[in-house]
Amino acid sequence: MDTSNIEVEGIVLREFKYKESSKIIEILTEKIGKISILCKGVLRKNSKNLTSTLRFSKSRYYIIHSKNMYYLKESFLLNSGKNNFNNLVFKSAICDLILKTYKVDEKNIYELVNKYFLALDESKKNSAYIFLSFLLKYISFSGYMPSFDKNLIRNKNKINDYFIFSISDGKIVSKKDLTSEENVFYLSYNEYVFLYKLLYTSSEKVCSINFSGNIKKMLDLIVKFTLTNLEIDSYSSMKWAEKIIETF
Repeated sequence: MDTSNIEVEGIVLREFKYKESSKIIEILTEKIGKISILCKGVLRKNSKNLTSTLRFSKSRYYIIHSKNMYYLKESFLLNSGKNNFNNLVFKSAICDLILKTYKVDEKNIYELVNKYFLALDESKKNSAYIFLSFLLKYISFSGYMPSFDKNLIRNKNKINDYFIFSISDGKIVSKKDLTSEENVFYLSYNEYVFLYKLLYTSSEKVCSINFSGNIKKMLDLIVKFTLTNLEIDSYSSMKWAEKIIETF
């Protein structure tokens, strides 16, 4: 790839003011992973590139790579997003998670983030489900896909049973295999089905999932499973997301 002049689509994960009239933005791109771009003069009056440097915006960037740094030449805004309060919090938690855990050599997750940001923008209900689904998909991309047995879901005779999900094993375990009650969740049949659907339903359909169970339990399980496997502590935007979901 010619790295002197590059055209790339990307989503702004974070932005910093730099000197008086410039910014540095960190973006997740469709082609070259996560990069930082120095955007000279974007804070000046009437700058054409300002909206493309705002957090969560998706744009097409024309950049120059020189001396281990990317410089912005021009940009075209593709989507600024419908950022109500819940969207802002959920997108912040997603961006901060990526910033904390993204590895240069891992599979590019741009399409995953793009689809879920669009799903949040278009959602009219159950945006919390979209966020929880993203966490399960992201942890799966990171190599820790939870194992949900489709045969258990198909077996209607199990509808009155409960299932024991182990955070450390990432799957349902039997009572006899339990060595400790720590990091396990007892799930009803409906809760188990809900987790399965969050993982395997496409982003644009997640908000249509029907669920009348304990959303707080599902939240605790998914967040704990995500943070434990990624070996990170909770952080402020994730805690805000949890507070919002607890009210659903």
